[in-house]
Amino acid sequence: MQAIFSFLAKIPTPLWALLAGVVALAGFAPTNIWWLGLIGYGGLFYLWQQATPSKAALIGLLFGLAHFGFGVSWVYISINRFGGAPLPLAIGLAALLVLYCSLFVAASGWLAQKFIRGWWAAAVLFMVGDWIRGWLFTGFPWLSPGYGMVDSPFASTAAWVGVYGMGLLALLVVSMLLAAFDSRRETARIAMPLTAAVVILSLPILGGTFTTVAGNSLNVAVLQGSVTQDKKWLPEQFRPTLKLYRDMSFEHRDADLIVWPEVAIPGRYRDVKSAYLQPLKQQLNQQSNTELVVGVLKESDEAGRYYNAAVQVDGNAYHKRHLVPFGEYAPFDETLGQFVRKQLGIPLPDFKRGAVIQPPMQVNGLPFVITLCYENAFGHEFRQQVASGSFVLNMSNDGWFGDSIALQQHLQMARVRALESQRWLLRATNTGVTAAISPKGEVVQQIPILKQGSLLQRVQPRKGATPYLTHGDKVFYAALLLLLALGLLLLWRDKTR
Repeated sequence: MQAIFSFLAKIPTPLWALLAGVVALAGFAPTNIWWLGLIGYGGLFYLWQQATPSKAALIGLLFGLAHFGFGVSWVYISINRFGGAPLPLAIGLAALLVLYCSLFVAASGWLAQKFIRGWWAAAVLFMVGDWIRGWLFTGFPWLSPGYGMVDSPFASTAAWVGVYGMGLLALLVVSMLLAAFDSRRETARIAMPLTAAVVILSLPILGGTFTTVAGNSLNVAVLQGSVTQDKKWLPEQFRPTLKLYRDMSFEHRDADLIVWPEVAIPGRYRDVKSAYLQPLKQQLNQQSNTELVVGVLKESDEAGRYYNAAVQVDGNAYHKRHLVPFGEYAPFDETLGQFVRKQLGIPLPDFKRGAVIQPPMQVNGLPFVITLCYENAFGHEFRQQVASGSFVLNMSNDGWFGDSIALQQHLQMARVRALESQRWLLRATNTGVTAAISPKGEVVQQIPILKQGSLLQRVQPRKGATPYLTHGDKVFYAALLLLLALGLLLLWRDKTR
């Protein structure tokens, strides 16, 4: 045993930082080992405690490079394989994204060692950086620690504090245990682990049901055509795609609602509305009053610009409001943005943003709301809209990322959205992962990735608002401010002694 400890002591700190970044990924899909993920974060916090501010920044950077390098490097697939950009450019752009995300961890480490005192400093500053990353430049909230807690006891707090609150609470428990391990006071060594145990064991009590049944249950059919991104926009694929979804819809003509994925129709709404969609809806309604929601490009009031839309045939339309930078619009300088989009092989013009608040759609007199693809990652933006619906549809095209771990990660994020709202959430995707998620965040059904198929789910509509839908991240903000203020107070006290 002594030889093992001696060997471990010889491993350089940078290597430990890289290893911690990889281990912290364990909590995220597809592994979903939440406790192992927390060990990774604990390793980072321990290394920070032993470091100067500059070394803490380097440790955070290395942690991030490993963490995001393995966790989100799948972006190169959309840039290279489907966007047609040269492999060096695709790798370079993916590396820039990884570096960008890593800088937040580096900054958190530097601040934690420079300005804040207290065992909670590492957890709090890490979550501050994570929160900023979630909204700066429209935000990239992928791999936020709370998502890795969806199968843990901390999941019971999602309806109260959302994904950021879940992450903060989990990391505070990790910091608490580290403080006990490092503490020179015997009372702290006993009190800290006991407090952490009490917190974890008390989490189920914080659960509770805040929503109630709203009307009769519905049969909802969700389709996955599995038309891959490299074939989707080929001219010769247009009619076969329409026929595919028409035939799949007829298999569920008795359903109350049939849902197609995001941009399932590779064309413009005006080109298929009267010639295809309305006749299809009439045929479906010959036996039952089936509603049909499809993903399609819809013309806006500006010439040459489109909405990424979900259209309820003969009903309302939802227009995507949180657009993907470069993929759906050119940020910053328009000329530069258009150049980048050309290099990425994106021929379409900029999409137009939808309104912040849009009316819900209706099926059998019951309202339901829609998020499109990337929007599902921004629970704090859509909580008020979600509260107006009795269940949620997330229509997505994750085909841009092949069969990479991005698809499972996106499904994991959807599970947290279901927990936050305590509503059924149904995902309709082009190539996966199409799934039905219960109000408890459980995946009830799913279709395998890159497999053509459909699922029929009995959905119980719900009404009411969870504390998170009502108050958003206010509890999270209050906790951050309180702990940061306390840390600064301790720092001032130490300097005035």
